[in-house]
Amino acid sequence: MKALALFLALGLILAAAAPGPDEAPAAFDGASNGLVDQATYESDRSSFDEAEAIADGLGPLYNAQSCRECHQNPDSGGGSQITELRADRIGTR
Repeated sequence: MKALALFLALGLILAAAAPGPDEAPAAFDGASNGLVDQATYESDRSSFDEAEAIADGLGPLYNAQSCRECHQNPDSGGGSQITELRADRIGTR
């Protein structure tokens, strides 16, 4: 029992001495978050911003001509200001 109490006390001391988490960024800076390098991020972002046409495969599920048109808050790739509901049914008529 004393060993358990000592172990718990040691754990609490180490947890209190550990540095806290890094502060989250407060703004969107348009830079990669580190998951991929900046060149890959820029390449992917240009594809994201590219306007699509029917010949490119634009189909009935898109609301606009690019992902950017809905996901532009605060900058391209951000959240969407549009709420969308898609509904379907299972089975035959």
